[in-house]
Amino acid sequence: MSSIRFTKMHGAGNDFVVIDRLSGASLPDAALARRLADRHFGIGCDQIMVIEAAADPAHAYAYRILNADGSSAGQCGNGARCVARYLRERHDLADGALLDSPGGAVAVRFLADGAVEYLNRLLGQLGPQAAALERAARRLHARDRKSVV
Repeated sequence: MSSIRFTKMHGAGNDFVVIDRLSGASLPDAALARRLADRHFGIGCDQIMVIEAAADPAHAYAYRILNADGSSAGQCGNGARCVARYLRERHDLADGALLDSPGGAVAVRFLADGAVEYLNRLLGQLGPQAAALERAARRLHARDRKSVV
């Protein structure tokens, strides 16, 4: 078995294994995702966040999400914030950048207190009430300075 470089991160009670395919890592298949996520015999995590180059030039980067059972996920706000923090620290991600996620474009902001805020662009199309609720939920998470390490 070959080695896999990863970063372990957590956000608001969820923990993630972040794999950076920009550095040449391969995409884990479902069986490997299950082994990595196993809390007794693997690294242990809720989800695996896989960072990739974006296909759309309007997006800075892209990411995939693998659940602990190896299936794909559409979106995870806490995971998005961890991916943004990782990209900021390792690849100098700009404030306000767009990331391509399985659930659509995600805009990220880096707040003065070190927290990361995200906005799923599709929510803005659902109307002002849905967008306002999403902003309120993000701000609650963003206030927890320990939410993303």
